[in-house]
Amino acid sequence: ALRVLRRLRRRLDAPSLTYGDHCAASMAIGFLFLGGGRMTFGRSNEAIAALLIALYPRMPATPSDNRCHLQALRHLYVLAAQPRGVETRDVDTGEA
Repeated sequence: ALRVLRRLRRRLDAPSLTYGDHCAASMAIGFLFLGGGRMTFGRSNEAIAALLIALYPRMPATPSDNRCHLQALRHLYVLAAQPRGVETRDVDTGEA
């Protein structure tokens, strides 16, 4: 996954790409490492609604572009984040 994101990041240096393209790549990397790997997105209706609003398909063309979608709404993905615990266990002994 990181290799693909690195290649995508290199392609984002092209002059034809907009601020929204950079925003989308940054959000994808942020979602991948959500909470340092300790969080994930919930499956409730509220979580899905928050993600839909945050990931509205129209990205801004410039940092000051608020015509299509308010920049502040991009941060609503936080409402969909939930902590998830992963407990490691030894396969042979079953100890935590």
